[in-house]
Amino acid sequence: MLNFVSIVVTAFVLLVFLVGDWIAVYGADVWARVLWLVLLSSTQTFLAATWKLPGRLERWIGWGRWTLVGFTGVFLALAGVVALALSFVPGLFVGSLGIAIFAGLVLLADGAWMLYWTAKHRAPIMESVGQTGAG
Repeated sequence: MLNFVSIVVTAFVLLVFLVGDWIAVYGADVWARVLWLVLLSSTQTFLAATWKLPGRLERWIGWGRWTLVGFTGVFLALAGVVALALSFVPGLFVGSLGIAIFAGLVLLADGAWMLYWTAKHRAPIMESVGQTGAG
């Protein structure tokens, strides 16, 4: 019964995400939107706790997570370089030059750290406690 419930809940979440505007319930007030967001978050938590993938799929998803960390690091590093380059354009950041440079350095440092991590840990990111790869 629990598998059937988790499959139905997963189908519901997929339908909501595929439709698009998943947080903006039209015609609802702010508290209804907050309730909707709590419902979706608790559904994802429930599925993470109850749904176990087969071993081969878990390994592929682990490699996908590792790749996602690497691509995110590349993107953040490039965003940091662009932010630093744009901070030296005269007149673009009048009065907020320090904030632009700080943001560029933070993005660059975060991206570089993610790239360093992916280069150091060449293994899929697994969620199992006994397996290492995310540490």
